[in-house]
Amino acid sequence: MTTNGRSRRGWLIACTALAAVIVYQWRSAVPLAPPVTAVEIDAAALDAVEPARFQPPTVDIVTPIVERPLFAASRRPSEPEAPAAPEGTAEQGKLLNLRVVGTMVTGEARTALLRQDGVGIRRIRLGDDLCGWRIARIDQTGVTLMHKDEIFRLDLPTPPRKSAEERATSIRCALQRHGGARLPSPPDETPTRA
Repeated sequence: MTTNGRSRRGWLIACTALAAVIVYQWRSAVPLAPPVTAVEIDAAALDAVEPARFQPPTVDIVTPIVERPLFAASRRPSEPEAPAAPEGTAEQGKLLNLRVVGTMVTGEARTALLRQDGVGIRRIRLGDDLCGWRIARIDQTGVTLMHKDEIFRLDLPTPPRKSAEERATSIRCALQRHGGARLPSPPDETPTRA
């Protein structure tokens, strides 16, 4: 007998065995679930049941919820303790290692982010104490600190202004990268005579 014949014979034996297992399970099968019988429902009893109606809450219940502020001013996120400032830090020289990273002014809430050399970024609020100086003012352009009768101002850094040609070149490069429309090239600097 050839290998092909043995292969067919093997498949025939496997299929016969599988068919025998299926027939055995079918004849002596245990039901998976008990049989279910339907229960007769009285139509008159079903009509007598009234569905529950939606009852919206009364105005007395909703009013305190609506009048409550969405954000409580007393809620503050937990902040890690900043390292203690060394003694005698009331001098302006100690504040020179501070830089304003950003400010946020919304209604009554005023917050600023300051980068301090060796410490990292700190979040400060109006009235906080920083190196012996009190945060007196936070606005969109920077932070004002006070110590006794001294005032020190830390301003947000302003980005350098680009010339019109530098802005046009930046826009042209961005458009070319994204396959958009092209701007006309700037005219030559040398005047031409006709």
